[in-house]
Amino acid sequence: MRKYLFLVLFGLSFFSGQAQTEIHGKMLGWDSDPPQFLFYYQELESFSGAKELVDIISIGLDGRFTIETKVSYTHVATFEAPPYAWNLIVEPASGDSIYLNKPKGGPTKLRGVYGSYSFSNSDSHPYTVYSDFSEQLKKLEGLVMYDRMAQSGAIKGGSSLVNKTYLDSVDAVFDSLYFRSMDAVGSSAFYADLIHAKKLQWMRESGEADEKIQSTWRTYNGESREFYEKVSSPGWCSSYVIANGNWFEKSNAGLSSWVSSGRVDSISDYLKCTETDAQIAMWWWDIASPSQMTSGWWARYDGTAVGKMRSLKLNEKLTFNSDSFLDQKWTTPSSDIVSVDELYGKWTVILIVKYGSTLSLREWNALRSVEESIKLNRNDLRFMVLSIDEKEELWNKVLKYRESTGEMVRWVGADTRWLDGFGISSVPQVVVLTPGIEIFEMSAPSPSKGLLMYLENLPE
Repeated sequence: MRKYLFLVLFGLSFFSGQAQTEIHGKMLGWDSDPPQFLFYYQELESFSGAKELVDIISIGLDGRFTIETKVSYTHVATFEAPPYAWNLIVEPASGDSIYLNKPKGGPTKLRGVYGSYSFSNSDSHPYTVYSDFSEQLKKLEGLVMYDRMAQSGAIKGGSSLVNKTYLDSVDAVFDSLYFRSMDAVGSSAFYADLIHAKKLQWMRESGEADEKIQSTWRTYNGESREFYEKVSSPGWCSSYVIANGNWFEKSNAGLSSWVSSGRVDSISDYLKCTETDAQIAMWWWDIASPSQMTSGWWARYDGTAVGKMRSLKLNEKLTFNSDSFLDQKWTTPSSDIVSVDELYGKWTVILIVKYGSTLSLREWNALRSVEESIKLNRNDLRFMVLSIDEKEELWNKVLKYRESTGEMVRWVGADTRWLDGFGISSVPQVVVLTPGIEIFEMSAPSPSKGLLMYLENLPE
């Protein structure tokens, strides 16, 4: 694990010289024609969600796939086959196969339509334990919802009707469920963390005092685990926020001076924690309520282990910059793979579309009108349409909407590198490039809502 920390902190996530680990999987719920590719992201830390693309995995016609990875430790992964996605904890050493279920009801947005999943060893897998725990917890929450609302004062005059004996009995049922589930997940720390986070949330919603919640959190905190093991666990991070999320908002006369002078020891004493956990507390403060004060702290401590872990999100390279965009290629109507450097020399207006989007087609028509209008005053702009359809047959359908072969239309598929690179979360979207092929604007006005005026004001 220490070698893993060193590599991650310096932007590398793979162990050099380590044997490949194979993980087998299958897409379920597609009667035919499953997605062609899975884009495999690894979450590097769960506080801010920093991630990196690990691999692009081919899927067979039968829906089967194999992940070959050198990441041999437990980690959070996101598998995407836009618009579908699956967030799961991957334990390579377990040897379990992964089953990704097609979400029911069809896509409702361009990406992030999350589906359920399971593992081959489903009967005894910690995920099954956690899922069962979550389902039972929902039932308990339904039993106490009204009483908790009344207890909080949300129901006028309701506090006198609260049956505390009844609430205590449900608490006892919860405790039994909690301890039984914690025993069942055994040594699977990630799942134990998730269950413990729900315990702290139960305590919070039951009206327990902050001091008791924080004491429960400290007892479980896991001092035997290195900080990077903890912050890579979603459950641990959730527990931290539930127990300590507002620590910096509490009245403390010395806090400002401690932060200004970088007194990590004073913050450690105040929070009754290690100095490393005090740095984590400052990290959370910077996420929850960034300010000049927190920026000054990290200017001083950005070279520490926590500071370098924090920088993973700051240095996350998902959107295109000038260099990474120039490396990209797309497909022309003649099925040629062409570099984006074909766009040199003029301002380029890109309309991003997807087959089946009526709004995309309307904006394409409006784009033609914008192109005709602006040509009267300047000839240093070109216009193009970029399809992000996942399959070639859909891209071919988009091509049929061209009014002439002179219209510039390109295709990149449902590639998450392009979706991330241009920050595409919906269609249509307008991206503007400079004559030097630098990204000038990723979300310009749509053709029907002010694009013409926007373009008229571009530098000549």
